[in-house]
Amino acid sequence: MIDNAMPETIQHSQPAERKPKQNLNFDVLFLAAECGLIDLEDASDILLSSSSALGYKSGAYSQRQLDRKIRNEQRRLPKIEESGLPSEVSDYLFTQQIDDLVDVSNLTALQETVFRLSAAGLTCKEIAKNFGLSRKRTYVTLKIARRKVQAAYEEGKYAGWYEVYLSEVNRKG
Repeated sequence: MIDNAMPETIQHSQPAERKPKQNLNFDVLFLAAECGLIDLEDASDILLSSSSALGYKSGAYSQRQLDRKIRNEQRRLPKIEESGLPSEVSDYLFTQQIDDLVDVSNLTALQETVFRLSAAGLTCKEIAKNFGLSRKRTYVTLKIARRKVQAAYEEGKYAGWYEVYLSEVNRKG
């Protein structure tokens, strides 16, 4: 017997209806995040990385990837000092301030030389070795020079600038 009725359509399951086979059980991951066993941010990183939606091409990064990207960017950026000036300018300004202070400090030639070398970063031992002086004499000379420069600073045109800077930086509002 042949039926003239229409044949039944064969139903194929469509890919949208099927869940893709994955290594992670998303429901378990979601429950673990809700229960507080893992951080939601970590759960989202796991989900994104499992679906390969993380990385340079997608523009989405995990926290570790973003931290690494920021570190690499910071290595390439020029260093900016607290003043916001390039190091050459701040070095020049520092040298100018040293010159001004030395001029008004009434230092002897030896005191000025020892003070400038100390300001340039040399130790008392290195200065004594270069000039053939004893370490004690170099230390005492530097101590006297610092006292004179400190007094000139406290009375000079730069007096109080640092305190004003600190009060402005720490001001609220």
